[in-house]
Amino acid sequence: MQQNTLSVLRRRRHGFSLLELSVVLVILGVLLAGGLSVSSIIMSQQANSATNEHLDEIQQALLDFVKTQQRLPCVARLTVAPTHSDFGRELAASDCGGGATEIDGAQRVGGNVWIGAVPTRTLGLKDRMAEDAFGNRFLYAVTENLTTNAGFAAAGNLGVIGVLDGSGALILDPDNGSIRGAAFMLLSHGPDGKGGV
Repeated sequence: MQQNTLSVLRRRRHGFSLLELSVVLVILGVLLAGGLSVSSIIMSQQANSATNEHLDEIQQALLDFVKTQQRLPCVARLTVAPTHSDFGRELAASDCGGGATEIDGAQRVGGNVWIGAVPTRTLGLKDRMAEDAFGNRFLYAVTENLTTNAGFAAAGNLGVIGVLDGSGALILDPDNGSIRGAAFMLLSHGPDGKGGV
């Protein structure tokens, strides 16, 4: 008789115990955390890929500009808003080749290099191309004398921008006759706004 009572009680018991629910919640939490980690990695890879595609498109636009204009464009103002009429437009020749050292965030450094924003409108690119996939503006550096027709022809396309690797060794050294400096450089600051892509 007692055995029949236990089996009836077992059949009437519906639901899960607190321990069973806890185990299920722990398992779901571990699976969810793993899924979020994988999702974060995939999103980061997609942003890097989109940034590299933007860089490739900008570089191609720069090369096309050189073919048609026989010079590189000067930098654009770095601190103006996209609604400003000068956004994405290269500095005037009188500014880029003149005595100015800073114009709206664009700066002359080392006497012959301008660092500023990508001149997207000058290059015929959409305004969104001024930023990487992380929402940071690309930096564009250019050898100043390559922004004029006469300078470009006289320089023989020699840039003066030096480039260092991660250990601080020069990859491109404008002062070394065997390794030429860069004519221009494009830089994405990466996801945290501090590094480079």
